[in-house]
Amino acid sequence: MSFHNGPVTKALMLTLGANTFIVGAFQFKHYFRLQLVPHITKYTQWWRILSYQAAFQSSSELFISQILLYNVSVALERVYGSRKFSSYIFVSGVVSTTMTVLGMLAAGWFGINTSFAGPIPILFSILYSYYRVIPSAYRYRIFGVSLTDKTPYYVMATFLALINAPESIALATIGILTGAACRSDILPFKSYRLPSWINKVASAFRPLIGSTEPGYRPNSVLPELGQSGTHVPTSSNGEAIGSAGVDIAEPSVMNRSPVEAQNQTTGREPTSEEISQLSAMFPEATRVQIVNAISSTSSLEAAVERLVQ
Repeated sequence: MSFHNGPVTKALMLTLGANTFIVGAFQFKHYFRLQLVPHITKYTQWWRILSYQAAFQSSSELFISQILLYNVSVALERVYGSRKFSSYIFVSGVVSTTMTVLGMLAAGWFGINTSFAGPIPILFSILYSYYRVIPSAYRYRIFGVSLTDKTPYYVMATFLALINAPESIALATIGILTGAACRSDILPFKSYRLPSWINKVASAFRPLIGSTEPGYRPNSVLPELGQSGTHVPTSSNGEAIGSAGVDIAEPSVMNRSPVEAQNQTTGREPTSEEISQLSAMFPEATRVQIVNAISSTSSLEAAVERLVQ
């Protein structure tokens, strides 16, 4: 299974899967529910405020959530970056938990004692940002109804919201409100980022998740000059031209290596001291990855952040 630069999503999927399996196998489900009476008011079990979003209550919920996370969360993490995406999940957990507790207190005034369980609010908060940030790739019609490539994910999310109604509907609503709050310009959640030291600690677990450095993708659409059987059209003065008659880069530019191309863009030349320092901090990273990170950023701290992501 390839996660395509989705280390945070992969960690989230593995954590939820392991927690749900352990909770179900050892019959611990009753510890992962949150209810105002008697859990909070009678037994003062405040730790349930943190545990109720740690695992799903059924395998069907887990199955749907894993499909959604793999297809939705990875796409969102590609756009946000790993640090911003992990910060978004953290803020979503805090905001959704606060909304859940306040909702339970408000419902208690009307004699409603609802029990909540599962990380559905975080999942629907991710879905809300996916709806707002990721555009549709294509559209199609079935029986005259206009649909997009994102429609199947929304249908599965609807099933997840109805699977344990009305509790799951309430959690899904809290998740959507959480996503709107986290993306709001009025509240400070949108610009919040986790401290950098957390990223440094998380980098120690990188071998367990796998390599996340994207491969080099050249910008040139023409084949390398000098290859056998390759002919590049030229103008009257000997310059290479494209199919539309527009001059293209000279051969020296086309044959430039990835590192040289990055240096040409940023004008920053990595020093041996910087390379040695990052090699000691990231022993799993290759020299090419380290040089590319330094060359494409304006400071060593930014290069560290890119390698962590």
